[in-house]
Amino acid sequence: MALPLDFSDSRIRRVSYLEEVNRASLQALQLVLEMGRQGTSLNRIDDPRTILEEFHDKTHQLIPWKAAAFYLMDEQSAVLDMALCRPLESAPHLSAVFDRLFEDRTLSLALHDASHTFVEVDGCEVLMHALNTITRCRGFFLGIPTDSRKSIPDTSLAILSIMMQSAAQTLESYELYRLIRRVNSALEEKVERLEVEMADRMRAEAEREKLQGQLLQAQKMEALGILAGGVAHDFNNLLQIMGGKIQLLLHANPGRYIANKHLRTVSKSIDRAAALVRQLLVFGRKTEPQMQHIDLGYELEEIAGMLEGTIPASIHVELGVQCQTWPISADPLQIEQILLNLTKNAVDAMPSGGRLAIATQNVILGEEFVRSHMGAKPGRHVLLTVTDTGVGMESEVLRQVFDPFFTTKEVGKGTGLGLASVYGIVKAHGGYIQCTSRSGRGTIFSVYLPVAEQEGEAKCDKPPKAVSKSGSKTILVVDDEPDIRELTQEALESFGYAVQCAASGEQALDMYQRNGKAIDLVLLDLSMPGMGGCGCLQELLRLDPSAKVLIISGNAAKCQSNDLLLSGAKGFLGKPYQLRVLAAKVREVLG
Repeated sequence: MALPLDFSDSRIRRVSYLEEVNRASLQALQLVLEMGRQGTSLNRIDDPRTILEEFHDKTHQLIPWKAAAFYLMDEQSAVLDMALCRPLESAPHLSAVFDRLFEDRTLSLALHDASHTFVEVDGCEVLMHALNTITRCRGFFLGIPTDSRKSIPDTSLAILSIMMQSAAQTLESYELYRLIRRVNSALEEKVERLEVEMADRMRAEAEREKLQGQLLQAQKMEALGILAGGVAHDFNNLLQIMGGKIQLLLHANPGRYIANKHLRTVSKSIDRAAALVRQLLVFGRKTEPQMQHIDLGYELEEIAGMLEGTIPASIHVELGVQCQTWPISADPLQIEQILLNLTKNAVDAMPSGGRLAIATQNVILGEEFVRSHMGAKPGRHVLLTVTDTGVGMESEVLRQVFDPFFTTKEVGKGTGLGLASVYGIVKAHGGYIQCTSRSGRGTIFSVYLPVAEQEGEAKCDKPPKAVSKSGSKTILVVDDEPDIRELTQEALESFGYAVQCAASGEQALDMYQRNGKAIDLVLLDLSMPGMGGCGCLQELLRLDPSAKVLIISGNAAKCQSNDLLLSGAKGFLGKPYQLRVLAAKVREVLG
């Protein structure tokens, strides 16, 4: 007989909370996707105010403004002038606010800050954000939100910071594009003066257009990579909270079949969302590949055997591996992901059957190839080609083929992250990838991977020892997210540990100075305001070189960094994680 559903207020509040967090995560992901695309091509923009208008509209969707203004920095005079104000009638008021901020030096401090800053001017909350790039300050944003600061979600403020960074990067790209146009114009005049033959001029112009397109594409992909890595930490925290709460609910009510069935369905969806975030991190090159010396030809033959049972019989597979393929330094799992993604796309492009050819060969890239293929490097490479006789792609689709979330497949058939993750893996390995295709003529993906210059042994991570010891010690949990602290404390206490919590690195140091002898393990989040996790780790080890510290982070690259191992951390755990994995890792570190 089925057990009755639990409709208690506590259970309803928990489920409602999970639904609200999930809804906010999906909305934030969609907004990040739309924000990362520049609506107007740079070659059609005659005034940077066009860029600012687009970003104002996007920020207004995120945080409604009573009034907002963008200021542009003059490169010669270093003076900030108002370039855009919405609504227009608010310009005098915002100018007065700007002057006040300039007089009390608040503006100078904000220009050196990479994040948003709230100040109060005449009883009014004002949000400031500098439009900084690596090279210089491009401008400044000033906004008066409609709602109070406390009512604006932290996720919205985090995405706003990313939007401001994207706006600064777009302004810099626009300036670079104008410079390229001026250089091109001067070069054309010189060609005309020298009366170069028309054929040579046409080839030069075609080459410039190709390089210019590659430059803009590289900048766009780099900006999207920064965007993907920037949001990963926040989304991993959200997924950790949701997944952890569900695991606690399942553990607390093991006999409620119907309720647990629904919770397990939600848990599977959270796992899928975590996989999407991992693919975004691969695209943004925020994961560290585990490099080994491998034979790409051998790897290809191994994976080909695995693909035999998955490729339809209507598709003829041709495998061409050059003898004595040069060894490359690569992560075997990520190379396998490249091959699986490229072959899956090829199969999907041939619904009625066709020919799929996968081959490797040794090539040497010369200076001429490198000059005409931005991002390629000279020297010895192993070339992997995946060729299909499928439907092919139009030029407009081809320009976006590596963009994250871009897909031509119907809803439910693809996430748009497969080729984006391939692009990120190739770039992380120092390689170069290009795609050529014509509608109705098939597609060729060419992946150039640099040859390993020195012999080396394959790296292999040893699996953690199985530890069955139950928890009976004191653990200090350090994390700036209240929900994460609450979840981790509840989980660890259920495992039998005594738990203390700190909301910052500074608070953790103070607690350790007072109670260090009673603390057996510190669970330390890396990404925190103030001194941060790395600074806290160094100070903890300075106070007590024998302190046991387990690093937890949503950034896989930091979790895999050998520098932290050398700094004295006893282990690492990447968010989101299963609570049973947390328990096993804690027991392993405690010994």
